[in-house]
Amino acid sequence: MELDRCRDLADQLPRYALGLADKVFAMRIQLHLAEGCVVCAGRVEEVLVAFHHSALPSQAQPVPADFVDRVLRRVDGLDQEPCEASSVYPAPPERALLWTLLLLGLLMVCAVAWWGQGQGQLRAEAQARVDRLELAMQRSAEDIRALQSLAGRLGDPRLRVVDGQSSGDQLQGVLGRALLDPDRQELWLRVVGLAPAAEELDYVLWHVTEDQALFLGVLAPVVLAQQTSSYFALAEDRQEIGQLSIHRQESFQRGQRPQGEPVLELKLTEQ
Repeated sequence: MELDRCRDLADQLPRYALGLADKVFAMRIQLHLAEGCVVCAGRVEEVLVAFHHSALPSQAQPVPADFVDRVLRRVDGLDQEPCEASSVYPAPPERALLWTLLLLGLLMVCAVAWWGQGQGQLRAEAQARVDRLELAMQRSAEDIRALQSLAGRLGDPRLRVVDGQSSGDQLQGVLGRALLDPDRQELWLRVVGLAPAAEELDYVLWHVTEDQALFLGVLAPVVLAQQTSSYFALAEDRQEIGQLSIHRQESFQRGQRPQGEPVLELKLTEQ
């Protein structure tokens, strides 16, 4: 493609400066100026400056007599699109708008409160599960330490081990095993087959001697359900060997005295 020279585009530069050149000449002039022609660029700038500084008439020119008629005839000849009728909605009363805003605000507050309550309940349930797990882990660790200590002393001939079985018709299959360490005043008890006590009732363990019955403690429902061993500490002043007796009695009277027939009895005698 042969590039244009300055004399090829000189006639079209004023038209290009005023935006009147056709597309072909405008592209040719732009390519010519992009080549770095300073002469043509100066020519375009002179035309623009002369155009912007051209003098305006000092006095207003009179409007032709038929100017208005020609404009009206020109407008009447144009095809106009039909305009759609605008819909005007009545302005809502201020009181109704105020009540609407208040109702929306109340609904938002209720929604946030309901969501916050649900989140708080979930956090409380999660914290309760964590607390139960920590308690179970702590109890398991304590049981493991106690069982390790107990396993190391199983060969001690001074330990008392006794098994028992319930003889009642309604408690058939209830088995118990007790291990007594008289030196340390410790008692380990495991009961198998004992059904959960009714509401407001507990399984209470008593150490019965010839003189009196000594309250040792309550068999925890979770220990009975898991069929694991329960630990009890004996009083230091109770050295004589008697028997263990488990009674089913009311919770608020469990520490007073044995009630009713024993569920299971274990005599702590020499093996």
